[in-house]
Amino acid sequence: VLARLLSPDEYAVMAVVAPVIALAHMVQHVGFAGAIIQATELDKGQINLLFLIAIAVSILTTLAIIVAAPPIAIWFKEPRLGPALTAGSLAIITAALATVPGALLMRQLRFRALALRSMLATTLGVATSIGLAFLTHSYWALIAGMIVGHMTLCVLSLAMVDWRPGRPGQLTGAKPL
Repeated sequence: VLARLLSPDEYAVMAVVAPVIALAHMVQHVGFAGAIIQATELDKGQINLLFLIAIAVSILTTLAIIVAAPPIAIWFKEPRLGPALTAGSLAIITAALATVPGALLMRQLRFRALALRSMLATTLGVATSIGLAFLTHSYWALIAGMIVGHMTLCVLSLAMVDWRPGRPGQLTGAKPL
């Protein structure tokens, strides 16, 4: 459906934005989820500290993309890339908000909940993209769908776990992780 609603030029913008955001997601995770899943003992302070670090890394990564967006747009000779990268980078922060709750779901072996949140997030993201593509015929439909998908994942992840962000533990508590 989207292929019929958007031109190849619109997809070209997203073809640059998507890998940048995907690379940022890989940088942002840097083992936070793995540390939560594999730790033999884990207290709330450690979880909160990892959450805070994940958010800080995502904010720094987002700021780096925002700063790099204009030069990337100039390098590709595509002025639409600057705003598209800037807007798309917001998905990095929402993904970081879902990292710790998602890892806690994995640690608790709640695979049905993980699958449900992923399916719902994907469905809402795609529905948003299709709806906006009908209205705008613009790459913004793809970016909005990506952001809505990540926001949905974040909200569902937080809703599915008993944990809520709180006061972080001491930095020394993160050493074993």
